[in-house]
Amino acid sequence: MIALSACTTPDDSAHTSQLDGPVDYQTEGGFIIMPPRISVHLELDGSATKQVTIGSSPPMTTHGMIDAASLAALREAIAAVDLEGLRDDYSCGDFPCTSDQGSFTIALAADGATKQIRVYGGIADRDLPPGLVTILADLDRIARQLP
Repeated sequence: MIALSACTTPDDSAHTSQLDGPVDYQTEGGFIIMPPRISVHLELDGSATKQVTIGSSPPMTTHGMIDAASLAALREAIAAVDLEGLRDDYSCGDFPCTSDQGSFTIALAADGATKQIRVYGGIADRDLPPGLVTILADLDRIARQLP
């Protein structure tokens, strides 16, 4: 009984988006803080490629595997939102921003399509949809896990 209740189907109303392909996550520094540019490409099996670019240096590329718990948390976060209901761009022109603190871009293959979302770093979490904040936090943790 417990094993059956843990299974979900695409028709489960609690899950509105289903990850069905890779996830790309990219951070870019702003004018005030110039941290390294980080790009992560994550496959459904947890394999990942991370590129870190510092200034104009060539990117440093590493490969790794994401632990099952982190991958499951990301899948759950994606399943908890209606990706089509999210904006493509959360910019300082539409939301209060404290300063240019870079941006985050995600591209999710879900529900048979790819959804790309860009979020400017100066926007407070309280001004963003909670589900998007969770997805970004999960992707940040995944990026930090990789070598």
